[in-house]
Amino acid sequence: MTATPLPVVRRGRRRALTVTAALLIAGIGGGSSASYAAVRALDGGGTQPEDALPASVVAFAKIDLDPAFGQKRAIFQLSRKFPKSGVTSQDSLKDDLLSSLFAGSEFNYVRDLKPWIGQRAAIAAVPDSTSEIGLSPLAAIQHGDTTATRVALRRIVAAQNKQPGGRTVFFTLKKGYVLAGSSQAQVDAFAASPQSLADVPGYRESVTALGGDQIATAWVSFKAAYLATPRAARAKNPMFANLKTLPTGYFIVGLHAASSFIEVQGKAVGTTDETNKALYGGTGTLAGANLLADYPADTWAGADVVGLGDAAVAYYNASGLAKDKSLAAQAKEIGLTLPRDLKTLLGEETAVGAMGRGDDIEVVGRILSTTPSASAGLATKVLSTMVASRQQLSGLVRPTADGYYVGSSKAAVLKAATATNTLGDTVSFKRALPEAATSGFAVYVNIQGAMRATEVDAQSLREAKAFDAFGFTTNPATNSFRMRLTVI
Repeated sequence: MTATPLPVVRRGRRRALTVTAALLIAGIGGGSSASYAAVRALDGGGTQPEDALPASVVAFAKIDLDPAFGQKRAIFQLSRKFPKSGVTSQDSLKDDLLSSLFAGSEFNYVRDLKPWIGQRAAIAAVPDSTSEIGLSPLAAIQHGDTTATRVALRRIVAAQNKQPGGRTVFFTLKKGYVLAGSSQAQVDAFAASPQSLADVPGYRESVTALGGDQIATAWVSFKAAYLATPRAARAKNPMFANLKTLPTGYFIVGLHAASSFIEVQGKAVGTTDETNKALYGGTGTLAGANLLADYPADTWAGADVVGLGDAAVAYYNASGLAKDKSLAAQAKEIGLTLPRDLKTLLGEETAVGAMGRGDDIEVVGRILSTTPSASAGLATKVLSTMVASRQQLSGLVRPTADGYYVGSSKAAVLKAATATNTLGDTVSFKRALPEAATSGFAVYVNIQGAMRATEVDAQSLREAKAFDAFGFTTNPATNSFRMRLTVI
């Protein structure tokens, strides 16, 4: 197996490899073995990047421009809503997208890339004890004819040799893929690895759990990532900093399309409760009451979070804020006892929504609490420090039997509390958040409504006319999330 060094501009070994891998990737544009094979059969066929990458991979992301027929058709249908995408047919998807991507660059797609580059590419993180973060990147880019591949790579090497810098990225070939790494010894060792990422039970289990047909996929092993991360770096990592036990399990994310939306779904597999809480900062671990659905129908953005009060207390205790005497003094002056009153103020579930337009934009919060009187009383106490008189304070807090409403004006609070034409009844909300009723964490943005409310210019409105809404939900029952962008 011939291996050739690939020089790039010297900006640090890790950065150089990342830039090169990004260029090449842009150029490409536990379940049982049987169930794993069934999921793999849904893609466009052929060898996958995980077949060429080693079993030691800690994290991994790939893109596939040869997915199953249904995904090709969906992407093409979506592209028709965006005339400037350059896509002319579902069969020419790769060539159309990459020709547009490389237009104006030093690389000509037809001359430099089309003769050899394949449909798939991936970037992986592998353990590296010499790295500050304990990891280094390894890219896998599918290629076609081997001779054409070597000719094209020599041309790329020659182009980069004209720039100052040493040899910082190296490559070799394996199973129809170009492996690019930070040293020749590294890529040779990975190419010689007898086991691939596809052989790892945890990876197969994750792919099976995600299911479906994906255009892009990302995967991480929590345990492997934790062990590879230096101890000093763990303390700065929001995922690992507060873990008391070794994390287990995996997280997998997939990108797929339909004729009216593009969606990212993620799922935790084999994780502990502690790891699941760390994923979303301790929020969203229980299903909420879908508070956003009861907001007025003209609400153009909102969020609903279960457990924000507990998360705020945990953050206060872990972040060092408890040692900030000035903060404690300010809280005492208002009449708050920290961190206890954070939980009381924010309750068990907290929602916020925006409505109105221009100078008349209003914001309203809705809080569910097991101590509703105390929670509403604290909200009134906090707001009293922000207004000039009790008259201005009147109506800004509206107590309920299970919590309170609070808003930027009395009229907005009354509108939210008495709405009969609600957001949950709108087509836009239903399409963007299909799992809102079981979510522990939800975000919604009506894109057209938000743009009109913030009074963007007419040209921007025309360019974004195909976009409808954005929705994000977590499902604590399945340890998963869904992020969807819908089009009109």
